[in-house]
Amino acid sequence: MRKRAFRGSLAVLWGMSLALFGVGTAAAADSPDPPFRITDLQVAPGTGNQVILNFAPQLVGQGDAIEQQLNTALQQNGADLSAEVNSLLGNLNLGNFSSRSANAMALAGQQAATDDASAFEVVSLGVGASVGLNPADPNLVRAVIRDGQQRLADGEDIGVGIGAAAAVTLGINFKRFALPTLGALNWRRVQAFVHVGTYKQSVTLDADTADVAMTSWGFAGRYALFEPVAYAPFGLLRWGGLRLGAGFNTSKLTLSGSNTLASQTQTTPTVVAGRNLELDLVYGAASRLGVKLAAMSIPLEATTSMQLGYLLTFYGGGGVDFNFGTTSVAASSNAPMTLSVRDPANGRTVAAGNPTGILALARQRHPTTVDVRGMVGLQVNLGVLGVYGQAQATSSKTAGFNCGLRGFW
Repeated sequence: MRKRAFRGSLAVLWGMSLALFGVGTAAAADSPDPPFRITDLQVAPGTGNQVILNFAPQLVGQGDAIEQQLNTALQQNGADLSAEVNSLLGNLNLGNFSSRSANAMALAGQQAATDDASAFEVVSLGVGASVGLNPADPNLVRAVIRDGQQRLADGEDIGVGIGAAAAVTLGINFKRFALPTLGALNWRRVQAFVHVGTYKQSVTLDADTADVAMTSWGFAGRYALFEPVAYAPFGLLRWGGLRLGAGFNTSKLTLSGSNTLASQTQTTPTVVAGRNLELDLVYGAASRLGVKLAAMSIPLEATTSMQLGYLLTFYGGGGVDFNFGTTSVAASSNAPMTLSVRDPANGRTVAAGNPTGILALARQRHPTTVDVRGMVGLQVNLGVLGVYGQAQATSSKTAGFNCGLRGFW
């Protein structure tokens, strides 16, 4: 019996995911089990007569009996193939991957929403890219370095969920605007931000194609509970004060691919008129594989910063994120299989029909609704430009990284 297809083929999707910061459309809910099944599992009419003509001419007139014998063997053949494929699919743990990716996407989508480092008086404009990681193993480095594609190919838990986002962020400081005070609201202490980003690309890996699409947008506000304080002239030592903030962020990341599954053959021996024959059931089809990550986040947070020697600004903060959204993972195909009767002694083969192999695998999960988050970052100030990098971690064991470039005045 020759069998190997889905491990390497589904692993291609994982490789594409890593190459593109993350990971097509998916079903709205978990697919029913088992995800793989075969329909029309019987030999084609007239197969019995063809077998007699090629292998057992002494059985002329017994074509119906030969077909009944072949169909009996074929049921076991199809059951074995289906069990093998479903066993491999069951080992993929895509539900766990979906859950982790939901949290990773929620964090990735809101990391570039504000500017907590620049001492801008009027405007801040920046561009940044974010990635979120939620590993099964708390040892983040170990989870990322491991070969995710090989683990998937071996039927193991992928071990890490991934989300990504990129955006242009615009910040406005209302300090210079002569706006009237609204009760306890002092507009001079308010900063407002809006961010938006979109990205599309089509790639080819190992003759398989994939399309990636990413969008991100949102808005946020900061209110200076304590205003900045300079402890030395020329920005040599300056505390950025304490700011309270809230906002709304939404982000989507979709990767869909067309993947040709390697040929997989299930062989069952059968004896016709004392002759040893083999019944071959072959499956190899183009499948749609993909992951769709969609997340919305409402952060409530407090941030602060410290500028040293004008060149360096250290910043950080923490808060609570209220997350919503869905991560969906899917693989699907509906294609004819090849069925044949073969004499292993001389290689002669008789076509015996085309059953249909149907793959419908879907997993859907949601992010942790309430997630406590902490953040630290460093910005290098070069005149009116700033190069920054920051890291975040949450109570759902999700880590995020964001870096980019800002201009401020």
